[in-house]
Amino acid sequence: MGLLFESLWLDVVVATATVVVMIYWKLMTIYSYWSSKGVPNPKPHFFYGNTKEFMLKQTTQAEVYQKLYNDLEGHPFGGVYQGIYPYLMLRDPETIKLFMTKDFSHFTDKGFATDEKRAPLSANLALLSGKRWRSLRVKLTPTFTSGKMKMMLSMVAECAERLKESLKNASKNGEILEVKQIAGQYTMEVIGSCAFGIQVNSINNDESEFVNFGKRFLTPPLSGKLRGFIRNFLPFLGKFLIFIRDKKLEEFIGNMVINMVRYREENNIEREDFLQMLMELKKKGKLEGEISITEDAHLLRGVMNGTSIEDKIPDIGNPLAMVYL
Repeated sequence: MGLLFESLWLDVVVATATVVVMIYWKLMTIYSYWSSKGVPNPKPHFFYGNTKEFMLKQTTQAEVYQKLYNDLEGHPFGGVYQGIYPYLMLRDPETIKLFMTKDFSHFTDKGFATDEKRAPLSANLALLSGKRWRSLRVKLTPTFTSGKMKMMLSMVAECAERLKESLKNASKNGEILEVKQIAGQYTMEVIGSCAFGIQVNSINNDESEFVNFGKRFLTPPLSGKLRGFIRNFLPFLGKFLIFIRDKKLEEFIGNMVINMVRYREENNIEREDFLQMLMELKKKGKLEGEISITEDAHLLRGVMNGTSIEDKIPDIGNPLAMVYL
């Protein structure tokens, strides 16, 4: 005998049907969000939204958003759904400029879960929100000006030269090369040189410790893929699953940064790389150089809107997350 009807089987059928109807109604409510506001939007798929092909690994995220961008041709902006979450896609350059400068202070939050104590690598500009993000962004803005980037151009050129020589040798020997692997090796070579000031020789040595951990970052294990999926499509669960992380990768990056900083300080070594900028930032509370008369100045004003003087130059706290950018 069932709880509501004489038949337990009938109870199960009614309960299941009720749950299905409730889910259907909820999704219908979610996927009518943009339409109810008069915002043009491509028709979404249930649960997948407009990112079905990417979620099913049928294509890349870039290709999915390129298609959505093309579908919204003729509109300055449009609404899309990433899973069950609505996102606004901008197409008009003038509107984008307003979002990135004058009105930027209203659009800094990303909705991702972060925890600097349990998952220090989550505390980076790509994931942080609100006051903490503004504080970090204001401090790091000078590191991304054209002048600072030009300082590292010679290092990038040296890495490119090593890549060119490696490709020449491979061509002479008639080797078959994997483009993804080559691109990854070159990327790690540039990161090692420009960020940490070390020559990892990833182009010619694919088995170094730096390269192996770089592979773990570029091609994460199942736990990393699960974390990425939750962060992008089910962010409300992120704070409950923040513990799913690669502890060995965190320890490797943390120890490497600490050792490099200690070595430079003890031996009075200075290099024109990103790590040196962070060391200067930690020591002086600011970086030398101005960022006025550029779009960065407008962005900086937008970021600082609503930020107190005390927040503008806080303690760096976690250099690990800074380098993880």
